[in-house]
Amino acid sequence: MVAMDDWQALALELHGETEEELRNAINALKENIAEKGLKNIVYEKDDDFLARFIRTSKYDVAKAFRMLNGYYLNRASLPHKVAPRGKGPKDTEFYVPLKSIMILDRKNWDGSSVLIFRQGDWDKINTKAVLADMLFFGFYVVEAAMRDPIVQLQGLTVVFDCSGFGIRHLPFCDMAVFRYLLSCVNGSYPMRLRAIHVLSCPAAFRFVLNLFRNFLTPKMRARLHVHSSSANLDKYIDGSILPEEYSSTSTSGPFSSKPTFDKMSQYHDWFVTRSYYGVQTDNAAK
Repeated sequence: MVAMDDWQALALELHGETEEELRNAINALKENIAEKGLKNIVYEKDDDFLARFIRTSKYDVAKAFRMLNGYYLNRASLPHKVAPRGKGPKDTEFYVPLKSIMILDRKNWDGSSVLIFRQGDWDKINTKAVLADMLFFGFYVVEAAMRDPIVQLQGLTVVFDCSGFGIRHLPFCDMAVFRYLLSCVNGSYPMRLRAIHVLSCPAAFRFVLNLFRNFLTPKMRARLHVHSSSANLDKYIDGSILPEEYSSTSTSGPFSSKPTFDKMSQYHDWFVTRSYYGVQTDNAAK
C-alpha cells in the first residue's frame, strides 16, 4: 500500500493514472466541451476541476462529459440553494448553530472521508432554515473536500441520521431536494461514493427512503445500508473518528459544524468566482 498522503502514487495504484494520461484525458474533455458543449452552459475549464470528472468516470471521457453536463443541469434545478450566484460558504454561517452537517477530521479505515447529516438543533433554535438549506451548506462542504485529490480517489462515506425527525417534519420535505440528491448519487456529481448509511429512519419517512432506494442504480443500491439506530455504526466507520454522540470509543469530541464551516470558508472567494459558471439565464449571464 502507498502512503495515504501520496496521492500521485495512489492514483497510479487505483487507476494506473500517470501525468501524461491525465493530461490527455483532460484535453480530450476540453475538446468535447468546445465541440459539443451546451450553448446555455458556461463551462469551468480549470484542469483540477475537470480531473474530478475524469477520475470518477474512470477515464471514460464521453462519460465524464455527460457527468459534467449533468452536474451543471442538476445544480440549476435549485439555483437559489446550490451554488447561488455571487455567494459562498460565509453566507451559510446561519446554519452552523444547527449542528446538522459536518465532515470528520480523520478518514475511515478504507481511506474515505465521512460526511454526516442530521437534524441537530433544527427544532431547538428559532430559525427560518428549511430542508433545502442543507444543500446550501452541504454543497460547499463536499466541494471543499473534493479539492483534495486523496478524497477524489478514496471517496466519501455518507451518514444520514434521521433520529428526531417525525411526521411533523413532512411539510418541510421539498421533493426537489430529494431529486437533486438522487441525481448526484446516480452519477451527475463527480465523486466516488463508498457507502450511504441511513440511521433511525422514522415510519413517516420510510416511503421517501423506499422511493429513493427504488430509483438508485443497482450499484448504488448495494451501497445503501439502513440501520435501526446508530448503535452498530462503528462496525462500518472507525468509532474513534466519529463524534462522541455516535460511539463510546470516540476521541473526536461532540458533533459540531463549526470546524467544517471554518475550513470551507477559507475558499469563499474561490466559490464566489465559480458560482458564475453553469447554466445561464437571461438575467444571470456570466
